[in-house]
Amino acid sequence: MQLGSGLEALMEKPIPALHAERFSASLAPAKWVIRQRGLRRSHLLAIEARRGAVALRGTHVAFEAPALLWLPADLEGDLQVEAGAQGYLIAISEDFLTKTVAGSAEALHLRRTIDRLVLLKAGQVGEAFDAVVHGCDALVRELHSPGRGTV
Repeated sequence: MQLGSGLEALMEKPIPALHAERFSASLAPAKWVIRQRGLRRSHLLAIEARRGAVALRGTHVAFEAPALLWLPADLEGDLQVEAGAQGYLIAISEDFLTKTVAGSAEALHLRRTIDRLVLLKAGQVGEAFDAVVHGCDALVRELHSPGRGTV
């Protein structure tokens, strides 16, 4: 038995500034409950296959793949995808996102975009969808197999 092993269980783990996960072809639907307590986070859902829905402030919005859904940090709600759905869910802290965007030449335009709900459906995503999915995949690989310089 290691000294202090019980202490780690009692301490709250810090929430990372960036979370990325891939969900794929499960036999059951997946659901995420988004609550903004403490560290406020924006969320990106990139859905590659099947359908999903989001319930926000009493409004229910359904979407089919391919689709991109951006939820700004001030929104809370329930996000779900049906069984067999494939895609990515990315969560990024408001502080980290602000620092990232602030150094950009397009900072003002990006700030207006990241502060609002955005749903891009099949006919709207175009070729950009593949680039976003590729970026999400890179984030998942980097965060789950950290290498030199990850931080």
